[in-house]
Amino acid sequence: MIVFVEISSQMFNKKIKTKNSLSYNFLSYNLLNNSNRQEGFPGWAFNRRWVMKDGHHRTNPGRLNPDMVRPAGPTDPEVSFLLIKNTAGTPIGAIGNFTCHSTVFWEEQFTPDYCHYWQKALRKTYGEDFILVFTNGTCGDINQVDFTKNAKESGRPHAINMGEALAKAAVEAIQDAPPEEAPTLAWAGTDVELPLRIPSTEQLAADKELVDSARFCFFSLSCDII
Repeated sequence: MIVFVEISSQMFNKKIKTKNSLSYNFLSYNLLNNSNRQEGFPGWAFNRRWVMKDGHHRTNPGRLNPDMVRPAGPTDPEVSFLLIKNTAGTPIGAIGNFTCHSTVFWEEQFTPDYCHYWQKALRKTYGEDFILVFTNGTCGDINQVDFTKNAKESGRPHAINMGEALAKAAVEAIQDAPPEEAPTLAWAGTDVELPLRIPSTEQLAADKELVDSARFCFFSLSCDII
């Protein structure tokens, strides 16, 4: 599902002084609400936790693992895109939300990941000054790896493709979005009680061994800046 919303509100002219006594002017924006829903955004995010043949759950079980039965949980294919325009009607920024870990780059690569390429792709449409504020959805078990395929879903090429696909979906969703004159913003939530998982003595010993070993050091001081 692709959701496009422009907030209906009146921001005010205001100056804010920083510690360095610099001032920033916040202009007034007339923001209208639009909403457009499409058929999700499949094929880019997958549940990394799987039910195995022995009944256990395994995180990141390995590609084409013959003992995999099915994903142990869902994904969230919804993309939320909140576009902000100035009073002249020019898009100046957006808040974009997608539910997937930013793990296309990893290990010794320091990078803003696929969300950087999402912003970069949006700038092709909205201009080089356009800013995307990226938020992650509830992605505890969701990453970009499809374990049912033997494909490379990491590195710069995949991050670029993922960002461009997100931008294309967002831009297409809002092109024909009809305006709403009196939109309403709301939120909903609930409290959920979760049981505390107590590790066994054996698990604690194994965890301590892992922390004390070099295998726990995923990063070094000589990181690549992507």
